[in-house]
Order: sequence, then structure tokens, then C-alpha cells
Amino acid sequence: MTRRTASATDCETGTRSAREDVVSLNLTDKRFGKLVGVRRVANIGIHAGWLFQCDCGGTLVARGAFMGLTYRSSPNDCGCVKRARIASRAKAKDEARQAAAQKRVERKEARRAAVIAAMVERGESERNAKRRANRMSRQRMCQIILQAAGLCSYCGQPRGRSITFCDTCLVRANERERTRLGRKTRYKAKA
Repeated sequence: MTRRTASATDCETGTRSAREDVVSLNLTDKRFGKLVGVRRVANIGIHAGWLFQCDCGGTLVARGAFMGLTYRSSPNDCGCVKRARIASRAKAKDEARQAAAQKRVERKEARRAAVIAAMVERGESERNAKRRANRMSRQRMCQIILQAAGLCSYCGQPRGRSITFCDTCLVRANERERTRLGRKTRYKAKA
């Protein structure tokens, strides 16, 4: 089986010439979106390659036959629009990440200050309270803050008969303790 090459008919002589002899479109100084044709370069496959200058200053080599076609994804820029969009998204994400980190730091400092105030109110020295607050877990800090406010350490409801828990959490804690250890409850209500 022989392979046929694409050809075109020469109007004057009536002979068929090879496709390479067919004159391509002149895209010099033609605008396609942000791209302006500069000059023809080497072929890309079987299509004429063209060098285009973008408004941003970048260059692009593309197939001239596909430029300006709406049914095909022809380039309208050198890729600068996509790069700018990606950069703006990355900047927005970075700003959001920094804002979230700043909020976390502010919440941590507020929690620490509230814990120190609660410990000083209970009778500890401020120096000792600061030292202990630096080594304290977040959960323990929250428990101390809730206790100082007169709330349950676990659910945040007003405390009941217990020093630490509301009535509901006291019952649950006693049940957990009984099933876990198989002995009498550790948490007792105030008399």
C-alpha cells in the first residue's frame, strides 16, 4: 500500500504540486487576543509555525493555521493570564493562611492571660502562674478558664453540686469511672 501525499492543483499549468509549495497565510502584524504576529518560523508538524509577541512582552510559537479559530482552542496570550491568575490565588491563600495563624496566636495569648488571671485569683503568685501556664496543655487551660467562670469543665454549662462538673457530666464521669475501674466513684458531689 502506497501512501499519498496531500497536494493542490496549480491553476496555470494544471499540474499537482506538493503541499509544501502552497503559500501559507501572512500573519505578520495581525492581532489575536493579546498576541501579534511577528514572523514565520519552522513548521510545527505539517502546519506553519509563527512567532507571536504578547502584550506583556513574552513570546509564543504557535501553529498559524489555528490562530483566531473559535471552534479550536487557539491561544490568545502567551500564558501570562494563567500565570497571573495562579499567582493571585496563591497570594490570596497565603494571606488567608497568615490571617488564620495570627488569629490562633491571639486566641492562645488570650487563653494564657485568662488562665494566669484565674490562677492568681485562686492564690498563686503571678510568676508561678506564668511558668505553669507556659507548660500547660490547651485542654487544661480551657478547664481552668471554665472553672474560674463557674462553668462545667467539659460541657460549659453552669456547675451543679460538683467542684468541676455540671450534674449531667458528673453522672457520666461516675459511670465511666465505675465501668473502667470496677470500683467506687472518684468524683463526689459537694455536701
